[in-house]
Amino acid sequence: MKIFNGLDDRQAIEFNGVYVIHLSRGEYVSPSGENVKINMTGQLTHHQIEGWQLVKKTQPRVLHYETKEGNELSVDEYRRLQEQYEELKEKGFPDLDTEFDLKKRIAEYNRATAVMSEAEVTHEPIEITVIGSAEDTGSEFIETPFKYCQTSFKSSGIYKVHSTAISVDEFNKLGSKFTKDRFSCDGKLRFAKINGDFVFSHMSDVAWIDRQTSQVVGTIEEARELEKSIRQQVVNAVYLALIPVPADDVTLNEVLRQLGRIQDTVRGLDVKVKDQSSQRVALMKIRELRGRVEESINKYIQETE
Repeated sequence: MKIFNGLDDRQAIEFNGVYVIHLSRGEYVSPSGENVKINMTGQLTHHQIEGWQLVKKTQPRVLHYETKEGNELSVDEYRRLQEQYEELKEKGFPDLDTEFDLKKRIAEYNRATAVMSEAEVTHEPIEITVIGSAEDTGSEFIETPFKYCQTSFKSSGIYKVHSTAISVDEFNKLGSKFTKDRFSCDGKLRFAKINGDFVFSHMSDVAWIDRQTSQVVGTIEEARELEKSIRQQVVNAVYLALIPVPADDVTLNEVLRQLGRIQDTVRGLDVKVKDQSSQRVALMKIRELRGRVEESINKYIQETE
């Protein structure tokens, strides 16, 4: 079951046609009469929101004490004797007879059996407040849009797409497909390898390659398109690594990798202020050339599939 953060006790949201209800530790009776025990604060699903009850149990109490002879001893008298004994013990007993008598009467209680009351069970109606609804995005990598009547992200959009997780998931899926090749990945694609060679070195300027990132968009359609785009970029990069594209005495794959390395080098140059504009132009030209090479590679791969 999907757990929703942000719900307080006795709050609920609508999700996939049922209610996700957040309850604190305790025993409850559902509207359909089922006994529900929550050992820790948690969430459950139910089709009804009205008619829930909290089960309350009173602790058994001592009604009186009973001696072996069947005599009944009062709880109040036992309490009075104990208080009197403690008070005189602190102040001092007036004589030994008084001390002996108190101890004897208290011992009689200690030997007696406590007669307990039955635990009382009551059912207290509780109100569960529905504070919003959440939708199933259809992807474990697209976070549901609401933190219940308000957006849960620091942005104007309401769908969070976990970009890095998507890219790693797609890479691992391809690794399962191409079983003859050795795929390796440590949680990010920056240093992912196939058969010992880096796969994404030509994409070092893409944020989700090098660090954990997520993107926020305004509609579920945008979110799904973004996930699709990320997966396609990973597919293209993997195919690029597996299928060499000939270009005279060198492959376009190698050209693209070298352009990625050149781009990293140019970006890392510590240039003077007057040369920064030229650096930006050089990076732009490299990106344009990379784009054209990628298009040629992808076209070739599509034609050979």
